[in-house]
Amino acid sequence: MWQKVSELINQKIKKKGASPLLLSCQVCYQAMKISEGSFKPLSFQNGVLVILAPDPSTASSIRLSQSQIIAQINQALKRPVVQKIRVKIKG
Repeated sequence: MWQKVSELINQKIKKKGASPLLLSCQVCYQAMKISEGSFKPLSFQNGVLVILAPDPSTASSIRLSQSQIIAQINQALKRPVVQKIRVKIKG
């Protein structure tokens, strides 16, 4: 019986306990793709994505579009993992 390589990798990751780290990387990668350089994802843990904005106006823009950003990331990952975004301002 054949199995997809991705399925085998996911099984091994779950067994080894690296699943939260992998999920964090996937969320940050998707956030980086969505940002198109306007912000930088810093971390993801317990459903909270932390983003670094370069200035206060960008931070406000991120907060206003928070629900769309969350929806895009969750859609790309095909499961609802991001629940909240916390924005920090570079300074």
